[in-house]
Amino acid sequence: YARAQRLGTTVAELESARRRAEESRRLNPGRRLRRSAPHPPPGGGEFRWERVAGHLASLTRSLAETVRERPRFAAPPETALGALAVSVSYTH
Repeated sequence: YARAQRLGTTVAELESARRRAEESRRLNPGRRLRRSAPHPPPGGGEFRWERVAGHLASLTRSLAETVRERPRFAAPPETALGALAVSVSYTH
């Protein structure tokens, strides 16, 4: 869960770095003197990664809470296993 949360921080840092680079490129006086300067890659992908990181953090938080509440899954009762065996034998 902690690693999933750090992923969101990493995405935010990436977005911040892209904004700083764009601002630096825009305000750089040398850019006006050179006619063929390479353009940085288009932005916008951070939004998708931000959403993925958010969903991943939510999912891992839910799993972590489930494990905390119930450290191990209990085996189903024998009656349930018997009923399952009967229903499987009818389908095959």
